[in-house]
Order: sequence, then C-alpha cells, then structure tokens
Amino acid sequence: MSDTIRPITSNRGMGVLFMSVSVCGLRVTGLEGIGHYLHDCPGPRIPATVEGMDYPGDNRLAAAVVAHRGRVLLVRRSETERFLPRVWGVPCGKLEPGESPRDGVLRELKEETGLLGQVLRKVGESSFVSTYHGHEVKNWQDNFLVRPLTLDVALPLPDQEHRWLAPADLGSVEIDDYNRDIVSQAFSTRPGSTRPGR
Repeated sequence: MSDTIRPITSNRGMGVLFMSVSVCGLRVTGLEGIGHYLHDCPGPRIPATVEGMDYPGDNRLAAAVVAHRGRVLLVRRSETERFLPRVWGVPCGKLEPGESPRDGVLRELKEETGLLGQVLRKVGESSFVSTYHGHEVKNWQDNFLVRPLTLDVALPLPDQEHRWLAPADLGSVEIDDYNRDIVSQAFSTRPGSTRPGR
C-alpha cells in the first residue's frame, strides 16, 4: 500500500522526524512538540533526524543499523510474530528497565543476530503508535549506526533469514517504509559523521 504523509512542524526550530504509518496500519504520531504525521495527507515524505531528545512513553526501543562495507544487515521476522510477520527490518527491540539505549541496542543485536557490535553514533529517533489488546501504545525508538565486531549471524528461529544489502537494493526484500527510513538516516552524509561501513 502506498502512503502519503505530511509533516506538520512546530516553530521551535527543532526540525521533524520521519515516521511511516505502515508500521502498524494506524495513525502514527511524531515526537510531541516536534512534528505530527498524518495519513493520506498530500505532501512529500521528508526524512530528518532529531537528536538528544528523551520523551517518556509506554515503550522505549533501540534499533541497530549494522553497516559493513557499504551494506546494511536486514533480518526477516518470523511468521510466528504477532507484529509484522515475515517483514524485513533492522534489529530492534525494547529496552529493559533502567537500561540505556546504547547498551540496549547492543544487547538486542546480540540476542537477535548473535553479533557483537560497537555503536558509532546515534542517527535519529522515531516514534509510532501501535495497538496491543485493544489499547494504544506509544513507542519511542532510538536509532544507532553500529559497526559489527563479528560477522557470523545466528538467528533465533529457523524460518528467519538475513541479508547484507546496499541501500539501493532494499527494494529486493519486503521492507516497510519505517525501516527503510531508519536505514536512510544512517546512510545520509552529515558533517563530521562516520560513513557507514568504514
């Protein structure tokens, strides 16, 4: 399904953060006071990042864009998953109570892929609203560029799969816009940043 999303920005000069409504098929809200994204509104999709923000929410998550030699690691979710089964994306998961996003993203990477990694930098933040047992849940996610320290991927379930893909080849798998834009955050060139995979 093709979605069009219009960001509505605040006048605080903070910029906006891109969301994709395809995450859960429901309305998706950007960081409060920064931007809101409306489904079926005309206008371009504008990826951007907002760093250093820390907003409370129901769930805190961390995502790892693992880059090696210009390619990014994508993992296909199991068909047994309740949320986005068989969809490809970057390793991501919930933080444990009291856990920092930088520690959590490396733990999730190890649990989901068996890889050890080193956080190079934070590339942005995302948020979305999902539904759990009929209740709205706000999800606040920190996204990190990670250099792999090991390369032997070990996935927890037998029906999962992984691939190392160049950003231009993301369309070769069933990846949603939300994950696609997290990868775009990491591979965008920014002053003083470390290029992925170097």
